Amino acid sequence: ALQKGDAALGGFISEWDRLARSGGDAVRQALAESLRGVMPAMRALASEDVDLLEQMNVVDDHRRQADFLAYSSIFCGTAAGGGTGGNGMRCDLRFLDDSRKEAEAL
Repeated sequence: ALQKGDAALGGFISEWDRLARSGGDAVRQALAESLRGVMPAMRALASEDVDLLEQMNVVDDHRRQADFLAYSSIFCGTAAGGGTGGNGMRCDLRFLDDSRKEAEAL
């Protein structure tokens, strides 16, 4: 399951530009799909290897943050008055860029 998840995550990252053009919801759905079996597999292994538990928590933190940022990109235009997310970039694109960084850290 971990190898399959790693391959799916690689595909997710390679499709990022297409997904980001479709918006934060598309990114969130693809992220969830690519990691579907990874966390249960990691939990099973962590029950036998305590050192893996910390690594699993790091992966889960990156997953949650990537999802949160993609979710935030959906609403930032209205919540922030359509503002920018820094360096003149639209806030939705900034959130998606930050989400990609979190996904790449997985």
